[in-house]
Amino acid sequence: MSNISNFIISDDLMEHNKNRDPKKASAFELLPNKVSWSCGNVKIEVRDDNKIIPLLLKCNNEVAVIKAPFNKNKNQAYIFDSKGNIKWKIREKIPCNISNAMFSDVYYINDTLYFFISIKNMDYRFSFDSNTGLTGELLPSY
Repeated sequence: MSNISNFIISDDLMEHNKNRDPKKASAFELLPNKVSWSCGNVKIEVRDDNKIIPLLLKCNNEVAVIKAPFNKNKNQAYIFDSKGNIKWKIREKIPCNISNAMFSDVYYINDTLYFFISIKNMDYRFSFDSNTGLTGELLPSY
């Protein structure tokens, strides 16, 4: 698989100064709505007007994206390969049979990739191996 280059996270807050934040924008408003990258000569873009939480994986040839993190009806999480194809639909990989989980974040802890979910106002996380699609156990996240 080819490596990702020109990884760019962007939003529609053109002149908004995030450091000073005079408009007192909400966490939702400050989230990006687009991530783009290049793979060879091809430019790939993932966009969602309901906002996204993107993460370039350490392998540098995959991108994790949580779509609509505050919208229970549209909330999804994916791993995209460098060419923009969905490699994993993370909802199908949740380590238990929970249909109402909402994805809220994705990041590394000690070099292990974790997806964070909320279930009935409780926060949990589980590790995810993007090579195999295997998940770790569901852990409470405080």
